[in-house]
Amino acid sequence: MTQDIDIAVAPDPENAVRWIAALNHLPDQAAAEIAGEEDPFQGDYLHAIRVNDEFTVDVLPSVAGISFDELETHAVRIEMAGGSLRVLDLEGLLLTKRGVRPKDIADREIILKALTQS
Repeated sequence: MTQDIDIAVAPDPENAVRWIAALNHLPDQAAAEIAGEEDPFQGDYLHAIRVNDEFTVDVLPSVAGISFDELETHAVRIEMAGGSLRVLDLEGLLLTKRGVRPKDIADREIILKALTQS
C-alpha cells in the first residue's frame, strides 16, 4: 500500500549521526553517502532527505509543515517481534494528511473512520 517509509527526526546534528548510522544498516548501505555531513538538513536538504536503498526512506525534519517537536507529542510505542517502534498515533497521522493529493484524501477518510470506531 505504501511506496516508501517516512521517518520524522529531530533536525539536529547529534541526532543525524544516530539516524544515519541506523539507516546504514539497510542492505545497500545507501545512507553512507550522507555519513559524515555536519548537518544533513542544510544546503540542498532543507525539506527531506531521500535514501534509496532496498526500499525508499524519506527522512523529514517536519511532515506536512508540522514540526518534529509537535509530531513527537503524538508518538506512541508499539511492541513488535524483536523490539519496539515509535509511530504516530491516529491523531498525529491525521495531521500529516491535510494535503489535497488523492492519496491524502483517501488516507484521511480511513483515519477518520478508525478514530470514530475507537
